[in-house]
Amino acid sequence: NAGHYLKFSAGEPSANLIELVHPALRLELRTALFRAAQTGESVKASPQTVEIDGVRDVISLQVRPVAASDPARGFYLVLFEKQMDAGEPPAPASSPDELARELDSEIQYLKGQLSTTVEQYETANEELKASNEELQAMNEEMRSATEELETSKEELQSVNEELVTVNHELKNSVEELSRTNADLNNLMASTDIGTIFLDRQLLVQRFTPSAQKIFNLIPADLGRPLSDITHKLAYEGLMPDAEQVLENLATIEREVRVGEESWFLTRIAPYRTAEDRIGGVVATFIDITRRKQAEMEARQLARQLATQLDKFNTVMTAVPDFIYHFDLNGRFTYVNQPLLDLWQKTYDQAIGRNFHELDYPPELADRLQQQIQEVIETRQTVKDETSYTSAFGTRQYEYILFPLLADDGTVGAVAGTTRDITDRKMVDDALRQSEQRFRQFAENSADVFWIVDAKTQKVEYVNPVYEKMWGEPRDHLMADISHWLETVHPDDRALAAAVMPRVLSGQTVTVEYRIIRPNDREVRWIRDTGFPIPDGNGAIARVAGVAQDVTEDKEHSEKLREAEERLRLLVEGARDYAMFLMDPGNIITYWSSGAERVFGWTQDETIGQSADLIFTPEDRARGAVEKEIETALADGRAPDRRFHLRKDGSRFWTDGVLMLLNDEQGDLRGFAKIARDASEQREAEDQLRHARDEFEQRVVERTAELMASNTELQNEMSTRQQLERDLLEISERERRRIGEDLHDVVCQELTATALFLGYARVLEGSAAEIVRDTLAGRHLADALRRGSRVVEDGSGEGP
Repeated sequence: NAGHYLKFSAGEPSANLIELVHPALRLELRTALFRAAQTGESVKASPQTVEIDGVRDVISLQVRPVAASDPARGFYLVLFEKQMDAGEPPAPASSPDELARELDSEIQYLKGQLSTTVEQYETANEELKASNEELQAMNEEMRSATEELETSKEELQSVNEELVTVNHELKNSVEELSRTNADLNNLMASTDIGTIFLDRQLLVQRFTPSAQKIFNLIPADLGRPLSDITHKLAYEGLMPDAEQVLENLATIEREVRVGEESWFLTRIAPYRTAEDRIGGVVATFIDITRRKQAEMEARQLARQLATQLDKFNTVMTAVPDFIYHFDLNGRFTYVNQPLLDLWQKTYDQAIGRNFHELDYPPELADRLQQQIQEVIETRQTVKDETSYTSAFGTRQYEYILFPLLADDGTVGAVAGTTRDITDRKMVDDALRQSEQRFRQFAENSADVFWIVDAKTQKVEYVNPVYEKMWGEPRDHLMADISHWLETVHPDDRALAAAVMPRVLSGQTVTVEYRIIRPNDREVRWIRDTGFPIPDGNGAIARVAGVAQDVTEDKEHSEKLREAEERLRLLVEGARDYAMFLMDPGNIITYWSSGAERVFGWTQDETIGQSADLIFTPEDRARGAVEKEIETALADGRAPDRRFHLRKDGSRFWTDGVLMLLNDEQGDLRGFAKIARDASEQREAEDQLRHARDEFEQRVVERTAELMASNTELQNEMSTRQQLERDLLEISERERRRIGEDLHDVVCQELTATALFLGYARVLEGSAAEIVRDTLAGRHLADALRRGSRVVEDGSGEGP
């Protein structure tokens, strides 16, 4: 894309980048090239706005000098970087001030460019001065050279005379060279070694007739490149190797196949002239087919021998027995790896040594060396046993020494094998002890042991417990094995009769059946396990078995089954309660149907999972699971009232308890958890708590109101009391005032009325009615007078 920023003008073509680059970039490019040449570092010019085909782009120039270590040193890399984020070029200034600022910026930039240009011209001027001085020095040198040429001309005349003499000598040399060339041609024609002479351009200069067996060469090919000549070699690197020889002057030899069966040794060497100059390369091709075939046969034989040796060593190493042989002096000439492991020595440390030198006990070493000599002298095999103590402890070994006879019948060496029989000895001893223990155990066991011959099906052994368990003598069973089937309950005889054929076929069979004891006719449950006993060849030689009286176990199992069924019905029926069991590691071992309904997980999804899965992440983070287990371990139970998780991720309030489960010995068996969904209860409790809080708030508010009312009432009562006191004082004052008024006015008037009415006695005889009325008025006046006194006195009593 660099051509986008270059412009070729009419006239003579030019390769000068300064003349070809866009005019707007010439000054920046010239400055960047100058700075890069002066500093030897990369220079990046300031961005310039360039208008090409009506499109304005912002271009940043970068000049990078090639490193001095690079083959292209002295060159410069010019990069035209288009600024993608430069945006649109700024619009023309809309005011004179902005235009002035832009012109000032451009002037400052041009000043910088001018300063840089001045520096460039000053540097160029200095370089021109230095070039001028160099030219003057060269002029003086050329004058000296002219003088030397005149001197050389005189010398050439002398040399010309010498050349005439040398020419005569050269003629003699040419004749001698012709004879040598003829001898060389005869030698090349008579040899079977194919040879090709190449010059420095790898052009064919000469070749022997034998080379035509490999290369399709003809005399007309002289002077042609060797790469143009076809050949039969399976050798793709012929020409690169020839070039490498010219460059390194080191001979290269390679074995190359020609066809399917022929092999040639290719040797490419530099061709040195008589003056010890490199005039090209010489490629020779020697037929090594026979040698190659011999080498291949030798390698194949060596591989076969190595394979056989590897197989032998593998077999010798895999064999657990010790294998070795000695020379006629009783020294080891071969030892397999198991014996070296026993000695904890290497192969080199053991070969060439005898038993004394391998730190064997003196008495044992003497005996073994004597036995080796005995084998050599008598040519008879020696077999013996001995104990030997090594780093693995004291073990018992069985060994055999036998002679290795040579072709003439003499003993050429002694070989031997040793086998560790410690385990066999121990097995034999253990077998004897096992038989004794079996007898003791069988005779004193509570179970019946029986052994039957597989071929004759005769009972070989029955322990005495049979008589107690079956209620009859052992002799009946020993005499006839079919008698046992007669004691079996009729309903179970078919099941019991099928046991023996299955055991004889190689199966281990356990069956439960009932027997009817002949002595008391009591029915007992028997669990009988029969198993085959194979002989050394794998064939079944005997059949044995163990019979147990499981009547009590059956009864206990039946009761346990009934209890478990009742418990299962209880647990499965309580679908509102989640019940599950955990082992001591908090792993779920049982998950009820109620737990499936409450938590959502099925039994298959929870068995084997940690019980932490029902806890919320925040409870697990603060160690609530561990605290609950610690509480259960300390107190035997731990209440569990918290939010738990369901399978769908929802949360609900749980009311439960975690209980500790111990066995009969008090050891921890695990934990049991019972929980129920108490969300509704929690909601009711929350509502009740909220109602109680509201009631308490109302009580507080009402109490405050009552206290305020009480305060107001007390204030009002105090006011009323004060008013009552004031009323009493006012009443007292009014009463006194009224009494005084009554006393002063009414009493006087009433007294006057009473006096006036007293005169009615005088008129008693004249008018009875008037007298009567007058007397009544008098009496009334008296009553009023008394009342007024009462009011006045305040005593409430009349006079």
